[in-house]
Amino acid sequence: MHEMIETEFQKKVTPSGSDVHLWLSVLDRAVRDLNSLKRFENDPVISEDPVYIYDFRSLKRWFRSTEMEIGSFRWICNLVEVDPVWALKKLEKQMGIKLIAKSARYDRARSSSVADDVAIAA
Repeated sequence: MHEMIETEFQKKVTPSGSDVHLWLSVLDRAVRDLNSLKRFENDPVISEDPVYIYDFRSLKRWFRSTEMEIGSFRWICNLVEVDPVWALKKLEKQMGIKLIAKSARYDRARSSSVADDVAIAA
């Protein structure tokens, strides 16, 4: 599963430089960690551990954040020229984890239905 995500990210990456590769590695590590934590979600012994809960929530919060400060998910996506919404959709689909806020889903669904109405009217 991880190889597919990594390949999709790599297809989108165009800049070069060691700093870009470093931040791409940070993104890659976050995806791997998310995948590892997701695997233990249904294991009651692990999933009830406070450290597991904290790590899983913190990592999901990092992906969901709209911050653009250095090291944030969106900042890294911007640096490596990957659309963060596209990346979140890929992760959601492949891992079954909700990473896009409900309000963003509603706004996107609403704007696409308005666009459909405009297209039909034209």
